[in-house]
Amino acid sequence: TGKTYSVLMTIDKRLQLGLIRPGHILVICPATILENWVQKEIATHTPHLTAEIITGSYSDRLNMIMSRTKDIYLTNFETFSMKSKMTFGGREVDVPLAPLFNMCEWDMIVIDEAHKIKNPEAIRTKQIVKTFRGVKYSIIMSGTINANKLYDLHTPFVFLNGAKQFNSLHQERSTGKLYEH
Repeated sequence: TGKTYSVLMTIDKRLQLGLIRPGHILVICPATILENWVQKEIATHTPHLTAEIITGSYSDRLNMIMSRTKDIYLTNFETFSMKSKMTFGGREVDVPLAPLFNMCEWDMIVIDEAHKIKNPEAIRTKQIVKTFRGVKYSIIMSGTINANKLYDLHTPFVFLNGAKQFNSLHQERSTGKLYEH
């Protein structure tokens, strides 16, 4: 349907206009299509842009996001559920990887297959929405929004605009407790 092509043309034009900076563009997509983005889509439509997949262990991914030398970075949804045990003051704690993405000042975030963030109770959804709040440009893509109910469409829009035009309260299914995005 041309979704990826359209996004790459948008990225390229915004880079040319200086609206976004090289190395400050992140694409989040399922692991199964990461290579397709790099080897087929970027290589075909924007061969002058460089790309790298953020993959590997927690520390490998952290090193990649901190020392960016490519134009576009890509990672999978599971990255935002990753944690590492670290010791602080003799106490072992879980340190999630997602908040460390905040230190990178991303200019553009693209979520391919946005239906993967429809569940507001999922850890990765919470982390993605929270981590990238305030990013200058956000794009969601999906060929199959696959909504079982209107509620499933809400969270991708929370990601896009902080639910400024939508009811931003959700009720957790498990506890019945209301929480706000």
